[in-house]
Amino acid sequence: MDMGTFARLFYLLHNVGGLSDSKRVKLEEKVCFFLTVLAHHKNNRIVKFDHVRSGHTVSIYFNAVVISLLKLHLILLVTLKPVDDEYDVARWKHFKGCLGALDGTYIDVQPRLLDKPRYRNRKGGISVNVLGVVDRNMDFVYMLPGWEGSAADGRVLRDVVNRPNGPMNRMILSCTLLHNFIRREMEVDPVEAHVLDLAPNHRNLYADDQPAEDEFVESVGPNHEWSAWRDNLANDMFTEWSIKDHGVVWNNASSYQGKNMVTCSRMWTKPEKDVLVQSLKEIISTGWKADNGFRVGYLNILQDKIMRAFPRTDLRANPHISSKMHSWKKQYNSLYTIFGGTGVGWNPTTKMIDTADDAAWETACKNELNARTMRYKSWLYYDSWCEVFGKDGANGTGAEDFHDALNGVLHNESQPRSPLGPIWRTWIQHTLQKWRKWEQLRSVSRVVAVQPSQQRRGKGRRMTV
Repeated sequence: MDMGTFARLFYLLHNVGGLSDSKRVKLEEKVCFFLTVLAHHKNNRIVKFDHVRSGHTVSIYFNAVVISLLKLHLILLVTLKPVDDEYDVARWKHFKGCLGALDGTYIDVQPRLLDKPRYRNRKGGISVNVLGVVDRNMDFVYMLPGWEGSAADGRVLRDVVNRPNGPMNRMILSCTLLHNFIRREMEVDPVEAHVLDLAPNHRNLYADDQPAEDEFVESVGPNHEWSAWRDNLANDMFTEWSIKDHGVVWNNASSYQGKNMVTCSRMWTKPEKDVLVQSLKEIISTGWKADNGFRVGYLNILQDKIMRAFPRTDLRANPHISSKMHSWKKQYNSLYTIFGGTGVGWNPTTKMIDTADDAAWETACKNELNARTMRYKSWLYYDSWCEVFGKDGANGTGAEDFHDALNGVLHNESQPRSPLGPIWRTWIQHTLQKWRKWEQLRSVSRVVAVQPSQQRRGKGRRMTV
């Protein structure tokens, strides 16, 4: 960022965002706190050492700049413009009507210890699943951070579509706004210029006015040889997996054939389900569940417990227990998504879904594709599923876009503030709690000391307390 862009950012934050000088910290230093953390990935301890400030001061003014930058979203967010017939840029003229590009990414976060299972993504990291939309100039048009890392991209996209404002996290939103501001104010990006100097042969990739030398694919037709090769490869891979893991060969959709012949489709009885639920609770209490699911070998433990309860059962770890666990977790996630909406709740007496009206149920069906067949069913094991799968499912409670973040900021500013600072307010609350505990201990000690004296007075003895 050059000095001119830096000065214009000050102007917008002061006149539009409402950021101003405080008694001992100037506006420029507040913005330096913010840019140092974002651009150089420095933590609070390093920033307070460089600026000779306390960590509390750095944290307060960093969040103040984030709030002020969010107020600029109407200025910094760009408007989508489709590619029309008159657009002759080589890279985009073949995509008539295209608005931009949409993609998701993982951004590492540090949630609470109890929430880490929901934030663990498929790659093993602790992150949030962020969905972003950019236009042809790589300017951000929309951003939705906050969904846990375990959430699938399709679920995040469905949440975007169903939000009324359009298709952990205010820091991520402020980064996108700052990105748009820099690209708008600085015509030449030093990073891109450095890349072009290193790779001059690829200069035409970044220039819109350069004619395209490569040939474009105009049509794609089916190829029977390719389709046959792909199907044979898939069948060979699945057959190898079946023999390796199960010792059987999957021949059709209704049965296994081979050694250790086992039937996959089997109806579970209610006593068998009860034993499975109780066994799951037992292995969870003994540490068989990790952040990203159950540990390896838990299916064999469940099989042993079921065989002790039903010695003649034909239930096995694979495919019966594994299939039942997959089905239960899918049903629990669907119910959890349904209960996250308005007008839909859980009836613990009937073990069924309660809805306020049909309109609320239609809204729930839009958020969850499997909801239409679940309204009038009884879910006897939902309470147990909450104990088994409760910490694994992503719920998206922290997801917010620019409108949600700005509404939250305006709501907090409209609330009356306490004359005491946050540190003094915390100290007073802690002192009051200690005083109440001390009073409770005094009252209990008085009762314990008085009762023996009253009992002994009834026997003719006189004691004083």
